[in-house]
Amino acid sequence: MVRSTLGALGLLSTARAARKNFQTIVGLLRYRVNVVRFWRAAGSLPIPPLKLNFAVTNTVDVEWYVKSGRLAAQSIRLALDRNRIAIDDFAAILDFGCGSGRAIRYWRNLRAAVHGTDYNPELIRWCQRSLSFAKFQVNNIDPPLRYPSDSFDLVYALSVFTHLDHARQLSWMDELRRVVKPGRYVIISTHGDCPFYTESMTRSELAQFRAGELLLRPAGTIGSNQYSAYHPEAYVRSTLARGFTVVSYLEGGAFGNPYQDLYLLKKLQIE
Repeated sequence: MVRSTLGALGLLSTARAARKNFQTIVGLLRYRVNVVRFWRAAGSLPIPPLKLNFAVTNTVDVEWYVKSGRLAAQSIRLALDRNRIAIDDFAAILDFGCGSGRAIRYWRNLRAAVHGTDYNPELIRWCQRSLSFAKFQVNNIDPPLRYPSDSFDLVYALSVFTHLDHARQLSWMDELRRVVKPGRYVIISTHGDCPFYTESMTRSELAQFRAGELLLRPAGTIGSNQYSAYHPEAYVRSTLARGFTVVSYLEGGAFGNPYQDLYLLKKLQIE
């Protein structure tokens, strides 16, 4: 009786494992089919494998990878266009926290020299192999970047400061200010005053946020999707954007990162 029960349990365990393996194989095949399906919409450039897509978007949805990247690029263009700033006039652009090339792929036809940097070396290796029109580097979790001062006309960081602790946010803003040219631009996205975020806050967290203070939820490792930071507009203007002029604040304007706000900042000519 005992042996037959154990045998049944073993067969059940084997069946579950087989079913899980089958579901995994089906999921991979479906992902590869969608890679082919959305290749043209992705700028006719390679789409990252499932693992790398998930690392950046927290989903294995190929369509969302493509759509969110296109929306991210459109958000940047919109922020510049509404202030009569022509991205086509820029000589050099940096995607800080470029991930697996979700947004940077849409700059392939610009005249500017396009650069990307990220702290995940696996993502950077894939970008180097797959997006040859741009140059990529690995950065550490802490500054500096390996670029000379005053290198770029535009630096953008989408959903980067949303996952850093207070000290690193300030040090990285100082570093982005160092590498951008005087009078040129930095764009960042933040978790702002949106019900999508505020409705999940405790009473004490909401009071802190409403008082204009940075709110951190330090789950997971710094820089991961699980580590979250929430930025009141007052905090960005008074603290995070020090050394910059806030040219434009677009509530919910980071379309490729739903619900995030977008800030267009201009480096002061003389510091």
